Parts: sequence; C-alpha cells; structure tokens
Amino acid sequence: MQTDESSLTGETLNMHKSHITLANYSTNPVPFLLESTLVTNGNGKALVCCVGESTNAGKAARSLDIENEQTPL
Repeated sequence: MQTDESSLTGETLNMHKSHITLANYSTNPVPFLLESTLVTNGNGKALVCCVGESTNAGKAARSLDIENEQTPL
C-alpha cells in the first residue's frame, strides 16, 4: 500500500508500506500508518495501537499547548 504523509512530513512522494516478513526483513520495510495520512494506493488491514493524545501527533499538539499557555499575572 502507499500513503500520502505530506500533511505531517511535508514529503510530496507517497510512502510505500509493507508488513514485515522473514523474506523482506533485511530491506527494513515501514509498516506504520500515521494519523492524518491518506492511503493513495492498495489496501490492507491495520491494528490501531494509539488514538488521540497518545499518538505522536497528539503528543506534539499537547506539547505546543503547554508551551503556548500564558501564566496569570
């Protein structure tokens, strides 16, 4: 399957995603689907491990919220 991750990474090329097997292990396939990305080609099954603030995008958003909080005078 291929995904468009430009919303997160800015990369304009589609990323190839593949499950890991003994046959392809040495080529270091990337099986992870990221939040806010779009599957552009192919199909597959996914196991959701994190949602919301537990995802990398959620952690980044939370850290930005903390940095932007103003302390009361």
